[in-house]
Amino acid sequence: MKAVFLDRNTFSPTIELPAPAGVTDWQVFEATANDTTTVVARLQGAQIAITNKVLMTREILAQLPDLRLIQVAATGINNIDAEACKTHGVQLCNVAGYSTTTVP
Repeated sequence: MKAVFLDRNTFSPTIELPAPAGVTDWQVFEATANDTTTVVARLQGAQIAITNKVLMTREILAQLPDLRLIQVAATGINNIDAEACKTHGVQLCNVAGYSTTTVP
């Protein structure tokens, strides 16, 4: 299984981000430009896309028939076309509960 992290630089370099369980092809990019050509090229053949801020549009999703999961490494999913995910059978997950504890 192939998984691609599109924007690793949105996390501190001190945070370890190992490959997800079951992934045999783990590709990590420090940053990915928000253009269709670059995103599609990096995700070709991937079943899993991990991103924090990279845009995932309907046009992009239509060109990625192997993609099955987009894991947003944040709570917001406004950079992902959720309806296009449904249309193309791509599960969309975020980090629910992130930062729910407040400082008194």
